[in-house]
Amino acid sequence: MGEVLASHGVHPRGGLEMADTTGVNPVARKLPSPSYFMSRMDTSHAIPPESKLLRLAGNQPLFPEEIRTRVADGARLVRFEFCVSALVFTIRRQSPVYLTSSWQERYLRGIWYSLVAVLLGPWGVPWGLIWTPKAVWMNLTGGIDATDEVLAWLDSREQTNPSPS
Repeated sequence: MGEVLASHGVHPRGGLEMADTTGVNPVARKLPSPSYFMSRMDTSHAIPPESKLLRLAGNQPLFPEEIRTRVADGARLVRFEFCVSALVFTIRRQSPVYLTSSWQERYLRGIWYSLVAVLLGPWGVPWGLIWTPKAVWMNLTGGIDATDEVLAWLDSREQTNPSPS
């Protein structure tokens, strides 16, 4: 059981070559180059940079017009709060924006963020004990309504990037 030391070299066709320097196994093996792995990655979920699609949490990417239509039909864009604590520090964060169509959906999503806050939040003194109940209350009452903020952002985005017509 000797220690095997490998030397690294670059293979002429791109990629890494691993060789055994102990003389036990003189056969070198070729490892694929990083570009090989990049070409194999699934990018079907990626949105091209020139696309107008917006990715909201929990939904497929939507066009701004679709978001406005759903909001006009009664949907809400909401965020949920959670906090994580450890003795002397507490971190309070908000979730990504969710497009929700009913209060039941907001309530169910809020339960999960409330669970995270209850399990990880109250362990910091003093802010964990203060922010955890606040986060749970906000989540169980439907989250933080970000509809106006998102619509204002969409309007400003369209003003800075006018569509070619």
